[in-house]
Amino acid sequence: ACRQFLGGCCLRRGCQIFSFAGGFIYFFSIIVFYNLLLGLFNLIPIPPLDGSHVLFSFLPESFNQFKFFLHQYGFFILIFFWFAGGLNLVFDGVKLLTYFLFSVKF
Repeated sequence: ACRQFLGGCCLRRGCQIFSFAGGFIYFFSIIVFYNLLLGLFNLIPIPPLDGSHVLFSFLPESFNQFKFFLHQYGFFILIFFWFAGGLNLVFDGVKLLTYFLFSVKF
């Protein structure tokens, strides 16, 4: 009877450790998820965001009017992009990437 009790106690402790490790991995997967979400959001090529600098570095000088237009109306384009559901594409991509990295669904 004593062995069964000790074995069950060790088994319970093992489950607690596994549960703690699973929670730890889930916590860090949430941190990675939000970092990826903010990073990919920042790479959208609309001028208030950093992705526009990447886009503008590849555009030739003949696109200066387009650059000026994006600088002038970029914030409104970003708001429209947000309300039109364009951020769902970024969100879904980050969810998929996080699932491949950690096998955690959000």
